[in-house]
Amino acid sequence: MKHLFSTLLLLFAFMSISFAQTDNNKKVVLLTNGNEYTGTIISDDGREMLFETETVGKIYIKKTDIKSITNFKEDDFVILNDTKVKSNPFSTRYSFTTNALPIKKRENYYMINLWGPEFHLAVADNFNVGIMTSWIGSPFALTAKYSFQTKNPKLNFSIGEIAGNGGYIDPQSLISLSFGNVTYGDRDRNFTLGVGYGVFDFNQEIYRPGTYYPTAGNPYPSIQYTKRPATKGVIASVGMNLRLSEKTSFIFDSMFGSMNTTNSEGNWLYNSASQTSTAVVVETKQSNPFFIFMPGLRINQGDGRAFQVCVAGANLSGQTIPMPYVTWFRKL
Repeated sequence: MKHLFSTLLLLFAFMSISFAQTDNNKKVVLLTNGNEYTGTIISDDGREMLFETETVGKIYIKKTDIKSITNFKEDDFVILNDTKVKSNPFSTRYSFTTNALPIKKRENYYMINLWGPEFHLAVADNFNVGIMTSWIGSPFALTAKYSFQTKNPKLNFSIGEIAGNGGYIDPQSLISLSFGNVTYGDRDRNFTLGVGYGVFDFNQEIYRPGTYYPTAGNPYPSIQYTKRPATKGVIASVGMNLRLSEKTSFIFDSMFGSMNTTNSEGNWLYNSASQTSTAVVVETKQSNPFFIFMPGLRINQGDGRAFQVCVAGANLSGQTIPMPYVTWFRKL
């Protein structure tokens, strides 16, 4: 049994190395105009190259028109509409939320939108960390996500955390969102369900609940303040990536849930005989449902670049608010 186990381990290691190998004879040529070809180099005289592509046959390419030549990696390509195309970059990200697809080490990227920048680094296979902030540097948050692969390559899970504060404007405030995702699909066609628990403490104050009486020389009571409890609630999300062509993908993102907030309100009781007032402050709790939807289109601009625009909106307690969301993705 021991020898069988050792043999299986060696076989698994050999298979892993074999699948990770690249075809060094096959190249990926990226032109300065954004076009990309996969095939083999037949000849190169220093000025132009004869290249046999997998799609249009043999072509001559001027060396001045070539931006890069890299080795072909099978994992970087998928079959779309019976044609082999490069896999969709930034495939683990929708608009705001992420999916559970596994990420490879050094698959780093940053994104810029109207609200601010983000930077995400894959420090190990299936594990990435990041920074999120606004254009004024506040609030400021750190992110982390770990993906779990299953025996079914199309079924993946992930857990993550977004934690931060108000930055230099309000460093004592707290932002926390713990989440988990389940994703079905591949890097070009996938669907994700997510659920999380958010805690948002904006370091605010409310009236302290209780009864306040007038004092000698002061017909009106002095009401004390207390720290407002954090806003908390369950947040869910639905995301989808549907690749339409080599350069375009339909992206859908959403977040919905209900956040529980705590307030206080006071009732004044006036005594006409003594001309004094008593204040009774009671705590109130309110549930605030919300829904954010982000359907959009992502344009792959080639060479680790993409542009995305969403027709986004938010419904907060029954009131709909438009949310412009335009994003530029870049590989690091």
